Amino acid sequence: MNPDHLQGQHTSVACGLRAAGKAKVLLIGLGDQPLLTPDDLRALLAAHAAADPGRISIPRMDDRRGNPIVVPDPLRAGLLADPHAPGCKRFTRDNPDLVQFHPLVAPGFYTDIDTPDAYAALTARAQELAP
Repeated sequence: MNPDHLQGQHTSVACGLRAAGKAKVLLIGLGDQPLLTPDDLRALLAAHAAADPGRISIPRMDDRRGNPIVVPDPLRAGLLADPHAPGCKRFTRDNPDLVQFHPLVAPGFYTDIDTPDAYAALTARAQELAP
């Protein structure tokens, strides 16, 4: 539970990073990615394992960054180091040498639903595509 959630998404990421148990990697994602599938997650984890497992893995399609991302445990402290902006966004942009991008095209990596209008548009598209 993040008691500071009203202060922004970065506080939720920091809370999760602090609460996560020991693991070789952490998968940090959004809670509003309805098109993300288990196969998408397996593809991302496989791409991470096949590349440099010591770097953060981020899906990318053209110039668009996706979610979730894979963070090796040794980099967890770096994501928490800035008390004013903990989390992934600033860290990954300020440390490009610690990041690797993977050309993953599944729409689940790039679709999140932030508003009722976005949800309505997604469900309308799904109804149009339904047989």
